[in-house]
Amino acid sequence: MTLQKLKILVLMAQHQNVSKVAHALSLKQPTVTFHMKSLEEAYGLVLFEYYNGHVHLTQAGIALSAYAKKILELYEESKRVMNEFQSIQRGHLSLGASSVPGVYVLPARLGYFKRQMPHATLSLAVETAPKILDLLADHQIDIAIVSHGPEFPEGLVARPLMSDELVLAYANSFNGSPMDLEALRKWGLILHSPKATTRQMVDQWAKHIGYHPNIIMELGATEAIKEAAIQGLGVAILSKKAIEKEVHRGELIEAPLPSAPIPRGIYIVYNEQRYLTPLMTAFIELLTSS
Repeated sequence: MTLQKLKILVLMAQHQNVSKVAHALSLKQPTVTFHMKSLEEAYGLVLFEYYNGHVHLTQAGIALSAYAKKILELYEESKRVMNEFQSIQRGHLSLGASSVPGVYVLPARLGYFKRQMPHATLSLAVETAPKILDLLADHQIDIAIVSHGPEFPEGLVARPLMSDELVLAYANSFNGSPMDLEALRKWGLILHSPKATTRQMVDQWAKHIGYHPNIIMELGATEAIKEAAIQGLGVAILSKKAIEKEVHRGELIEAPLPSAPIPRGIYIVYNEQRYLTPLMTAFIELLTSS
């Protein structure tokens, strides 16, 4: 079994055309066809079907292509790891973060790390925590920094960095009475969209205490939620880290959630199958010590 055969299998699933796969790999079409037949002979199964001018993977071929994709990803990762061992000062670090650490926690720390490791390169993807953890599980990023509850998917190692509790955030015009559940029902809640991790935790909190919230607005971005709260449109439930500046400037008032807190923190996460290179170790030590 060669990596070339696996590349052909993965690309055939994508292009469904021998000539396009041959072009992508700088091979001749007969060479691609030879490797396809060789792959089928190695497993004793039909992996490719031909109809309507296209090449389609059989069910066996689809199953094998999933493993082939992972093997190729691990191979590319191994090359990157070996390059990083040449010097801790060099190499590339691929990071992923959910919105709160990505916007409010990481920028200053990335700047400091870059000054310490000027020849290292960094990339940062900011998505929802579930998407970032999926990328980590698929070996598409090296390290994740996410706001999350205490439970993580199997195969991922999580180390706590700091607390990141969810709190109420509201304008000064709402001040004067305790923000209890009845007040929240009166003023209404401004929340993240249902797919966001923060929203899912709020929904769990409401279910846990048997509360049916009055949701008056759902917004996709933390900054939009903060601005709506500043304008007095309702009461927001947001990360404490995300509203530090607005609370300091007096634009928002912060208060704890009534009835029960929501356990949440910011974690640094890596794949337990991923070897920690000197560059990754240096980055983790920077985050955990700052």
